[in-house]
Amino acid sequence: MNKLSVKLLLAISLSYFISLVILAVTGRLLSDFYVPGINQWRYSVIPFSMIGFSVFCFIISFLLLIRKKLRYITHITQKVQIMADENLDTVIEIRGNDELTQLSRNINGMSNRLKEKLQNERQLEQAKSELITNVSHDLRTPLTSITGYVDLLRKGKYKNAQQASEYTEIIYSKSMNLMSLINELFEYNRLSSPHIELNKSEVDIGAMIRQMCGEYVPILEKEELILQVNIEEPVIMKLDVEKMARVFDNLLDNAKKYSTKFSTITVSLQVVDTAAFFSITNNAANLKPSDMERLFDRFYRTDKSRYEETSSGLGLAIAKTIIELHQGQIRAELEEDWLTISLQLPEVIEG
Repeated sequence: MNKLSVKLLLAISLSYFISLVILAVTGRLLSDFYVPGINQWRYSVIPFSMIGFSVFCFIISFLLLIRKKLRYITHITQKVQIMADENLDTVIEIRGNDELTQLSRNINGMSNRLKEKLQNERQLEQAKSELITNVSHDLRTPLTSITGYVDLLRKGKYKNAQQASEYTEIIYSKSMNLMSLINELFEYNRLSSPHIELNKSEVDIGAMIRQMCGEYVPILEKEELILQVNIEEPVIMKLDVEKMARVFDNLLDNAKKYSTKFSTITVSLQVVDTAAFFSITNNAANLKPSDMERLFDRFYRTDKSRYEETSSGLGLAIAKTIIELHQGQIRAELEEDWLTISLQLPEVIEG
């Protein structure tokens, strides 16, 4: 039997006892004032009046005993009505320790969850609006160039075959840029799905990073950048190889975009206990400390990369999503124009 039922039964029992006492007392008093010869019909009304009075006393005493619970029920009802009017900041006061108390806690908890759900829905709606705005802007730039050069070719507005070939090459370059932007957008949306699954396998992550760095050396040399690699081998981990390769590719590409000329990019990998720590450091004079708070936000680009049409603003957001899917952590630090992006990945098998 629950606590509220026990309290109600006690209130009923006590009220019943009080009414019996009152009935006995009034009966005793009336018997003392009995007058022989009184009209029998009038005298017969007295017991009914006594019973009615005792019932009245029962009701009054019962209401007095449960008045606090009735007030609390009224309080709960009023607060729930306020919550129903979408004022979810309202909180029901917790009183006592029975089923009504538990009901109040449950309603408060439900209100908080509903509030969080509505906030998430608003954030998703805002994110969707920002997504449409950013995508429209990013896709319009190369598409405008493609349309412009196609129109020049269509109208024959070129001096010679060489210029027409140049226009065609520009159209192809812009088309590849447009395709890259669309692919990154689809990749980010796919990774953001709650049903995404990782295809994990054992891999030497040290060897994989060293190989990718080797592929980037000629690219960085064209940008007059030096790549320094400090990697422990072997570092065996169970990872989704394809997705992690995307992470390191995005980080290296990000370092290339943000690095100042004639500077060094340093890539490091070491194992501490059962975790692998990867970092990539480059000189980024165009970054500000305030950029660190939003560096992993989707579509966020600093002043330098904003003018680079090849930058979608999704590279680091994709990297963060993949790292979090692997139960890892990623962060960025800026110290005296040196940007360091660090990864921590758990569960090293061998290293």
